[in-house]
This record gives sequence, C-alpha cells and structure tokens, in this order.
Amino acid sequence: MGGLMLPSIMLALCFLLEAGAAQRSGFRVCAFNLHHFGESKSRKSDVMQTLARIISRCDVCLLQEVRDSKGTALPKLLEQIRLSDPAHAYKSVASARLGRTESYQEQYVFVYRSDTATLADTYQYPDDLPGDEDAFAREPSDPAHAYKSVASARLGRTESYQEQYVFVYRSDTATLADTLFWLLPEDSDSTVRASTSCSYDRIVVHGETFNRAVVPFSARAFNFQAEYRLTEEQ
Repeated sequence: MGGLMLPSIMLALCFLLEAGAAQRSGFRVCAFNLHHFGESKSRKSDVMQTLARIISRCDVCLLQEVRDSKGTALPKLLEQIRLSDPAHAYKSVASARLGRTESYQEQYVFVYRSDTATLADTYQYPDDLPGDEDAFAREPSDPAHAYKSVASARLGRTESYQEQYVFVYRSDTATLADTLFWLLPEDSDSTVRASTSCSYDRIVVHGETFNRAVVPFSARAFNFQAEYRLTEEQ
C-alpha cells in the first residue's frame, strides 16, 4: 500500500477458498473498505444493516478505514452481523490504530466466523526498519487463520494490496516471487462506483497448494450496489 491514501470508493473483493471438506460449502475471503467507519455511521441503522449483509457473506473479511476512536462502533457492527447471520458465530481482531498523525488514524479489522475459522496468530509489520522507516502510512496487519474442519488447509497470510494502477508496472512483476499468484486480471474493475473503472486492488495468494484450492475465476468484485439496489449516495 506504500504511502498511498486509501481510496474513498467502497469496494468488496471476494474469492472462494476450498480445501478438503470446504469443497462442499466453499470458504469465502473478502476485503471491504468501509469509508471512514466510526461512531457516526454506527448510529445509522440502514447503513449498519447493509454493512452486516455484505460482511456476513464471507468467512473471513478484512475491513479497511475503520476509525473507531472510542471503541464503540465495532462492537455495534459485530452485533448487527450476528443478527444478520445467526447461523454462524463471529469474532474480530483489530490492528493498532495506524497513521502518521494523531488526528487521523485507521485500523484494519478482520471479522471472521469462529465456527469455520480459527485465529492462529497475528503480526503487525514493524515500520521502523533501518533505511526504510515509515514506509507505510498505515503499516500492514497480518492475522493467520486456519480452516477448522481441515487442519492442513491453512489460509496462511491473507494479503490485501491496494494499488493505484499507475504505480505498478509490468516490468516490476518479473521481480516478484514465482510463488505469488495474482487472481485479478490487470484490466479488471475492482470498484463498484458506476463512474469509476480502475484496478485499485489485487488478490494475491502464496504457494501452489493455496492457488489450487481457489475456485477458478471466483476472484471478483462483489457489486453490492447493484445487488442491494443502492444509490451512489447510499
């Protein structure tokens, strides 16, 4: 994510991960930019219901742009998710509050179904490496999950890369490890706004085993705007 600001466009990217028993039901991982989610949004019941419907589609969901400085908005969202999908149990794990200024900080939050996934570990990237200090405006947070029914079906580290399309060049990809697999085509539109068509995001998996577990062509943007008949303003 470099030093880029997170785009204001709301998006949801998802793919199905299947392994062993998961092949019967599918295991879905997604990333969702909540666009300045905090106390103000948590007071809007219609917004919370829509967010819960979107998030509860996935077994593991990365939430971006969480600005819950008082720590009250996220518990409300989790409660709404549980009401929206009582068939599953939901938990969350959050990064530290990240940002270069005290006045503007965000958190990464992973919401996951605790009956289908278990949190194995967490990792916060240390953004103070010698010669590369403060490389990220908001350094990556990295939980490791495992699929509960299949111990060997480790999700590993789920990465969500946000890239302005002008910052990644074809020549750069040659230097990337051969074990990384990019699931979204370069020319795909990862946004849901009608006025925008950009590949802002990537879905990257590591290793042949993980790549083979992904349902072919299942990596795509979920257009919740069309699915739930929402306006741009909503």
